[in-house]
Amino acid sequence: RGEAYTGCDCWFSLGQGRGVLSCLILTIFFEKQAKMAKILPPHGGLDEPVNRIVDTLGDTAAMPKINVVAVDQTSLYRIADGTLSPLTGPMGKTDYDQVLNEKSITRSGEKWAWAIPVPLPVTDAEAETLK
Repeated sequence: RGEAYTGCDCWFSLGQGRGVLSCLILTIFFEKQAKMAKILPPHGGLDEPVNRIVDTLGDTAAMPKINVVAVDQTSLYRIADGTLSPLTGPMGKTDYDQVLNEKSITRSGEKWAWAIPVPLPVTDAEAETLK
């Protein structure tokens, strides 16, 4: 029919009558996700996700500068917003090696499943400025 349906914060073309059903399924899915978010604690044994987002950085002139590609920038955003909790920064060599060898990271003496390393590739010159 080509009618648009905008109920429950979603938009569908009804086309062959699937729009309303799809919207209902999405509504149920998102309601269940919201309930699960309240029940399941963040990964890594934390009470709440890591939050590394700051409103202001102050004077950045003296801070070291490094070049990052888009995928590394995305990882940094995910660390900052808590998506990659319990990470508070890119993985160092110990975490990196443990993930490759054991598919886990250790936090507060406990091992937590972690299958993909999250490093921050830097040049030797950049690494010297970060020490």
